[in-house]
Amino acid sequence: RTGNGLFAYYFWEQNKDGWFEVDSLKPFKSILRPQKYNHLVYYLKVDNFFFKPLFKFQGQRICLVHILTLLVSLILIFFGVRRINKSLTESGFFKRQGFRLLKLIFWSSAAFMVYSSFFIVEWVYNQSITLDHKLNDFKGLERVDLKKKVNNPELFVKRFDEKQGSYIFQRKEETWYYQQEKTVLYFDVKKVENKLQAKFQRSANELEIGEEKIPVRSHYMVFRYFDEKDSLLTEKVFNYRGIDLTEKRNLANPAKRILLFVNGYRPVSLSNNLRENINDIQKKGLEFPNSKNYLYDYDRFGYWTPWNNINLLFQKRINPGEVWYADGHHSVSTSNHRSLVNFTTNSGIYPQPCKAPKGREVKHNCEKTSITGGKEIETISLLATSPNEEGFNLRRKQGRIAGRNLLQQLNEMPNKSENDTLFVVAHSMGYAYALGMIDILRGKIQFGGFYIIAPENANSGKVLPGEWNEVWQYGAKLSGKNANAPCEQDGVAPQFLAKGLNQTHRTYFPLNQKHRMGYFESHFIGYYTWIFDLKENENGYIIQR
Repeated sequence: RTGNGLFAYYFWEQNKDGWFEVDSLKPFKSILRPQKYNHLVYYLKVDNFFFKPLFKFQGQRICLVHILTLLVSLILIFFGVRRINKSLTESGFFKRQGFRLLKLIFWSSAAFMVYSSFFIVEWVYNQSITLDHKLNDFKGLERVDLKKKVNNPELFVKRFDEKQGSYIFQRKEETWYYQQEKTVLYFDVKKVENKLQAKFQRSANELEIGEEKIPVRSHYMVFRYFDEKDSLLTEKVFNYRGIDLTEKRNLANPAKRILLFVNGYRPVSLSNNLRENINDIQKKGLEFPNSKNYLYDYDRFGYWTPWNNINLLFQKRINPGEVWYADGHHSVSTSNHRSLVNFTTNSGIYPQPCKAPKGREVKHNCEKTSITGGKEIETISLLATSPNEEGFNLRRKQGRIAGRNLLQQLNEMPNKSENDTLFVVAHSMGYAYALGMIDILRGKIQFGGFYIIAPENANSGKVLPGEWNEVWQYGAKLSGKNANAPCEQDGVAPQFLAKGLNQTHRTYFPLNQKHRMGYFESHFIGYYTWIFDLKENENGYIIQR
């Protein structure tokens, strides 16, 4: 669980007039708030006969509209093509060419109709059916039980949206309703039948307290207390977790350093033992699911801390007021390897680092490698150097969702991020993901330092060094003068200069770290603690703050 997400979910039970009993000090306790999510949901049992899902085909839910569209298309094709074929036999050469073109148009139009039907159905769901719905099948269900149903993918399907909002589930007497609302929910509170009760009134994307109207980037509940004569007594503001922010909104806004860690790919097994690898895969699958795009205030996935506490070394150097962790993990299919099979195949035949007798300098003999059939090829050619721009852009797009979630965390009263300074440490796949977050954060926070460690597919995307106080890229040297030997290259993510940077922004493995280089070793985050051994006059030195 985490305190961020684009959509806040609320569940409460009320009487036929919309009132529900509340605690005088903690009115939010009557509202179940399980957690925020980055998606909406809609109920699969749609009442509309034409749009009710009937079955699944290749992951797509099929309804009557899809079937009718397909039948109409087939009928048009059948009669249209039959008519054209008859005309073809009775026409001269030039007319036949025109009829052949018309036949092609018929087929293309039919395919377009079937293809368009999926978009039409989705549009109808989004615009009408899914926004305000009556849940007849869950009459009398308790809040906690309904929450469990909402998380069941066989009953409710996820719908992703980049906008923020709220999703409320209200039980009126025995029947549940759900609808989409804006980020701030407003409730009236007063005594009804000698009991303190609240009633939902409206939602907005602004926090309206008295004469103030404050644009917000997170989710809030406002409770307005009235006396018996309906005169306003007081107003209280709570965040989604139930923390009272009423007085805090008038406090000074402190300037802070924010340190953000963005991890890369998380393998299901870190063991060098084959049996343990197989056991891990049997338990967890070949890969973990893609990132859910949430932010955490601790090393949620144990990506940084186990490896010489490298995150603490960055914290000690930057001295931040807040530390956040984003998960840039995505499938290997989004990398230059393009599949887990390609990656495991190449890593299996790639040469190990060349060794030298004790006390002697290494003489490399890894320029060429033998593959199946005894054929010799250039070792470097085994590296995945062809940019997978589609995969890179997918990770960047997902990073934008995490960027919006970070803005929520940084902009809760009395804080505002405009006077804060952001420092980003990105490793591997986390580079593309970090660029997506930066897309959202640009202009809303000051940029301090960007530290890019062994970026995956660095020649896609672009860094704007002028907007940062310092930018450094760390990793192996793939080409040019003093390039590392083939056996020392980063095989997980072959290293290119990130677009937008120049060679003065790059720092390579120092000579005393050559023993820690290789296909996997040159990429391993735990072997980058040498960053903190760099001197002030050396490229890559991170200024002590």
